[in-house]
Amino acid sequence: ITIDHTGGTITTSAYNSSAIRAERSASTGDINISSTNALLNVNGIDSDGIVAVHTTAMNETSTANINITTRGGSIKVLDAPIANLLNKNIYSHGIEASIRGVNSGDINIIVDKTEIIVGTHLDGKAPLSHAIDARIDNLGSGNIDIKNSGKLTTVGATSSLIFADNQGSGGVTITNSGELSMLGRSIAAVNVQTNSGDVIINNSGSVTSSGDMATAIYGGSFSGNVSVINSGEINFGGFGT
Repeated sequence: ITIDHTGGTITTSAYNSSAIRAERSASTGDINISSTNALLNVNGIDSDGIVAVHTTAMNETSTANINITTRGGSIKVLDAPIANLLNKNIYSHGIEASIRGVNSGDINIIVDKTEIIVGTHLDGKAPLSHAIDARIDNLGSGNIDIKNSGKLTTVGATSSLIFADNQGSGGVTITNSGELSMLGRSIAAVNVQTNSGDVIINNSGSVTSSGDMATAIYGGSFSGNVSVINSGEINFGGFGT
């Protein structure tokens, strides 16, 4: 599957909606998504800007990769006002990539100067909503690689700007040079977890937070090595940060 979108504006206003979405279950063949100088505006509960999901069928194996690249433009995920009344977990992401099942493929995400904003009308009621979200489940053996140079902002509680979870045997590498801004409570700007693969985080961008109980960079692994290199400026103003 290849989606190549350039320019213009895509706006959604519905439950579980996406501006750009691709799903695949074939054993071979990658998912490739490219968005250049586009404005993606998403309004709805459980909604995302760009979504790519590969699910390997039962009793099969796959080598499929997920490749997502954005250049310029913006992704704004602002949930519907009814979310305030429900006070529910929104799980709305700017970019979401997921590999499920037996798969040796990788997730590669490049955000090249794209601005991503996530939050329920920027009022902090969009918990667990990440600017970039990448996951490989416990049956996978591929790696996650995320490179970001865009400005990322999240307002939701217990959210992250860059979230990567590899529960398979592969590792995670994060390279960030973009500005990271957090306004909600209990947020990690970069939040990375693996089962047995290595974690490598290299940050040169600024990290700012005004929320309580926030963390700039978190890297954890059950049995892999963790390496964090930071040369960016970190400014936190909340309680317990």
